[in-house]
Amino acid sequence: MKAILFLCLLTFLVVGGNHPCPLVSPAAAAPLSMDEVARIVASRPALQGCGWSLLVCDLTDGHVLYAHDPQRLLLPASNMKLLTAAAALRSLGADYRYTTALEYRANETLVLVGSGDPALSTSQLDELATAVSQHGVTTVGDIVVDESHIDNTRFGPGWAWDDEIEAFNPPLGALGVDENVVTVCVSAALVPFVAPRVQVAPDGVFTLRNDAATALPDGADSLDWTRLEGRNELVVRGVLPMPSEVRSCVPVADGATYAATVLRDALRRHHVTVTGTVRRQEVAYAQAARFRVCVQSAPLRALLVHMMKRSDNYYAEQLLRTLGRRQNDAAPTSGLAVASALLAQMGLGAGTYTQVDGSGLSRYNLVTVSHLVSVLRAMVNDRDFVAALDVAGVDGTLVGRFTKSPLRGRLRAKTGTMGGVSALSGYVCDDRGKPRWVFSFIINGALGPGEDLKTLEEDLMNAIFTPLMTH
Repeated sequence: MKAILFLCLLTFLVVGGNHPCPLVSPAAAAPLSMDEVARIVASRPALQGCGWSLLVCDLTDGHVLYAHDPQRLLLPASNMKLLTAAAALRSLGADYRYTTALEYRANETLVLVGSGDPALSTSQLDELATAVSQHGVTTVGDIVVDESHIDNTRFGPGWAWDDEIEAFNPPLGALGVDENVVTVCVSAALVPFVAPRVQVAPDGVFTLRNDAATALPDGADSLDWTRLEGRNELVVRGVLPMPSEVRSCVPVADGATYAATVLRDALRRHHVTVTGTVRRQEVAYAQAARFRVCVQSAPLRALLVHMMKRSDNYYAEQLLRTLGRRQNDAAPTSGLAVASALLAQMGLGAGTYTQVDGSGLSRYNLVTVSHLVSVLRAMVNDRDFVAALDVAGVDGTLVGRFTKSPLRGRLRAKTGTMGGVSALSGYVCDDRGKPRWVFSFIINGALGPGEDLKTLEEDLMNAIFTPLMTH
């Protein structure tokens, strides 16, 4: 009876393509047809009237197993990071490291020279401050920030204006620290009807206006805060019931100024007095500098693991800008032209797609599943690229998905999510861990809950690949 029910279930699931299939044992499920795949998608209310594309290929012979509207241009959301990662590896190399330098000039000026390092941290700026102190310096004048190494456009084209205060959308540039976000903690007061306690770490970055109040334990929670546009001014409003505590991250208005402020505080902790101000200036490297100290990032391969598995927009945008980094006396560019030339070598013809950023935040981005599969096929033998992808049911944005599926541990992919958009592209590996199939599935214009789209992705991938893996 169980076998009959299992076979009946498969009749509305998936296989496609006209390729011959070898004989299998009665226990092995036959692959589904493309018509059956389409019926799975059509049966979901959340996808009524939306656009979707699918492409699945066998990596052993290049055979197309499933294809639905593979040349349709769609919003890729964070699947755009696949293009960014591939271009970064081809242009910079897996061993590339960012260098952030601090120069001490004869006039007691400190010059902080940024390179676009997305992983620059407070602890690394503390290392630089320690080095200054160890050189016997007890007083410095101005702290000058030099952002000339990469394009310093703060935000990408087509980014939503109301996302500026979201932690996933910090300002970009050659200098930033801790991904240009601060932690805000709001704690209810011990008695009602008074303002809650607001703490911002690190201290001194934001000007604070606390218009919030503490409510009785059964009161409604209406707490909200915002950073005023273009300013490091935080406004807290609403009501927080006792004894609640709320934490969140808020982006700063300007990464370079933030980095210089963190450096200034570190210098003071190391007993170095700062008598001047923080200012911007492009400064040529001076042979007359008294000394120069540097900190470096982890290699690119490690940065990509972070970027892909956390779907980190800041890392993606900084990497894209690094492709157009300043070299010799040439002015820096956005990096898009460099990426375009590299992607053309992977089969993405100029004028066949639109890339305006590195993260996929913009709704101006347009690619096809064919483009994504082309990139994945071109990068399949790059261990660092494959290693950066999420592993289904194991880590990254797929850690809680495919947990009870045969694809757990075998599907390696990049997710993508925006309002009305869901994407999943990557590989399914054989039992030795080698990529055997490549796929891309994108949904646009869906009106249903995002959870429904993710459920469909899992159901569809299971329906397509489970028979292939047992065939």
